[in-house]
Amino acid sequence: MQDLGAVARPATLVDWLSYPDRLSMSQAAFLVGRPVAQIEEWVNTAAVDAWDGTDGSTLVDKASLREFWEMYWEINDYLPEQ
Repeated sequence: MQDLGAVARPATLVDWLSYPDRLSMSQAAFLVGRPVAQIEEWVNTAAVDAWDGTDGSTLVDKASLREFWEMYWEINDYLPEQ
């Protein structure tokens, strides 16, 4: 039997609804299924809104992330396959 805890799974609508409005970098990466380094790039280029947390961490705005992610998907539908 497969260990389901060891298998990466896509984020569900329940995940999107239950996560806080300001996400840690790892939470944001999980929701969109991209590596943390990609989220950091989006934050550094102001593609998504972010704040400095009280502990010095970066917090990503969930609504901004969702809007950018939807645009990212739409653009990829029109790009030629490589």
